[in-house]
Amino acid sequence: MFKTGWISSRLTLAGLAVLTAGISPAVSAANSLSPVFDAEFSIRVMGFNVGTATQKLTCQASNCTLETRAVPDRWARRLANEETHEKIQLRLHDQGQLQWLSYQKTMQRYRGNTTPQTTQFLWDEKQDLIINPDRDLTWPASADAFDMISIIYALRQQLRAGIVNTNLLLQEDRRQTRIHFIQANQQKSVHTQFRSNLNARYYEWASEDVQVKLWLLDDYAFFPGRIELTHHDSGRNVILSLRSAPSF
Repeated sequence: MFKTGWISSRLTLAGLAVLTAGISPAVSAANSLSPVFDAEFSIRVMGFNVGTATQKLTCQASNCTLETRAVPDRWARRLANEETHEKIQLRLHDQGQLQWLSYQKTMQRYRGNTTPQTTQFLWDEKQDLIINPDRDLTWPASADAFDMISIIYALRQQLRAGIVNTNLLLQEDRRQTRIHFIQANQQKSVHTQFRSNLNARYYEWASEDVQVKLWLLDDYAFFPGRIELTHHDSGRNVILSLRSAPSF
């Protein structure tokens, strides 16, 4: 999503309503390590608000699906020429930790070649390899490998469980690379679309194509409040800012 497109993602609290009255969202959400959520981000490209990205993670037992959809506003389609839909399969383990299984993106442009284009890569459990069947590429399977979207929520779940692991791999359609964090789990404040001066845990790293800055909000169970990506070749800057409190 982040690299190739214009943007390159419920806890049931009824039974705890009395106990959690007056408690912050972070404390309420932390009562369970369930990763499920539903959230909406505003998208800013080169200083302009151009559209909306929705991200939703659902689970059935240990089988989880993370879906994202990024759609530019009609007026902004000169800046953002495509909409994208991504579907990521994950497995939920003890302590709420996530294991990546597969990634698929469908991108459709509004001008030029309007035929939907699909990108996919997945963990082949029989071969114990990560494969891109369309490009005939393979990489070693690893529990530390995540695509550019799911790595954000893997970091979130680690923080919620009190786990520190920066030994992560970025899995893309053409390569697998070790992530070298410039900063990790640093306490900072951040402004979002719906609230300012929120305490957050800050992460920063750079891949071959893009620099990533990530703020995970303390008061919202370490949910991403702001995601900033800058492409090395063009200098193009994309910012996702949380529009409202996510639904857990």
